[in-house]
Amino acid sequence: GLKSGVNDIYLIEDNGDILGTTSLANITGNTVFRASINTATGVLTFEQFLPIEHVNGIDTTTSDAATLLDKMFLADGQIELKATVTDDYGSGQVVSANASIDLGGNVVFADDGPVASIVDTSFTRSTGEGSLDESQLSGTSPASGQQDGVYTATLDVSSAFSSAPATPGSVGTDTPGTTESYSLELSTQNVYSGLNLLDPADATQPGAQILLKDNATNSVVGYESGNTANEIFTITLDSSTGVVTFAYNDQVNPDNIFHSDTTSNDEEAFLTLAAGESLLVKQTITDQDSDSVTSADGVNLGNGALLGIQDDGPVASIVDTS
Repeated sequence: GLKSGVNDIYLIEDNGDILGTTSLANITGNTVFRASINTATGVLTFEQFLPIEHVNGIDTTTSDAATLLDKMFLADGQIELKATVTDDYGSGQVVSANASIDLGGNVVFADDGPVASIVDTSFTRSTGEGSLDESQLSGTSPASGQQDGVYTATLDVSSAFSSAPATPGSVGTDTPGTTESYSLELSTQNVYSGLNLLDPADATQPGAQILLKDNATNSVVGYESGNTANEIFTITLDSSTGVVTFAYNDQVNPDNIFHSDTTSNDEEAFLTLAAGESLLVKQTITDQDSDSVTSADGVNLGNGALLGIQDDGPVASIVDTS
């Protein structure tokens, strides 16, 4: 009744030992476990060489050896342990007696489980990553502003789970497993992003707030407060790679963002959530029999340093000096 991966385990006898193997034709390299007995002392030794599939569909999040759902037992009636006592009572007449026990239910294979990564919470982006620019795209006609616009940007956060000072997790011995997947988690719906639109009536003051809400699995949209139909940008996550895409919804003429520094024509305003709020990328590691663990912490995309929008600014006239 046991499996190693998707392969059934067969029991065979080998020089007095009992082997569990996935191949009757080729034992070498396919032996999952061996049971051997010291005939003089009665000490039974069990050795395991390959992983055993643990069927624990009720709870796939545990990897605790003390959890019954994470134990597999040798079936009844498969291996019998027999003891024989012999004595001649000094008479020369040999008398023997036998007793046996079924090892079914007495041999237990406890599960191994994956270990979560410890994320680098000080993760920083590389130059050019995660940064939009609200200026016109280069070549737009008629030309206006700086024309160095960027309307879609990406940010790869996978290294925050795999490179020092992060501590990478692992699938454990239940290989090959699914080494990693990623999820995007918004702490609160309709939370203020820290970004504002321009105020058409007052250039010195921020306009409507941009709020964040879940859009779909691994997708969060930023929309105008009081006008849910006006979606400014979308943040999506590739669950298999850990790459975040930050993009304007309007790829032709996106809404401009309020930038407070009047001394700079190209400053960047960042997605900055209030204390206690977060937009986290987390990593989940799943092993071959579907046990999974998720990182306790994650990369906070709303920490004020990872996703930003650069300013557009006016361009001075070149005077005709003649």
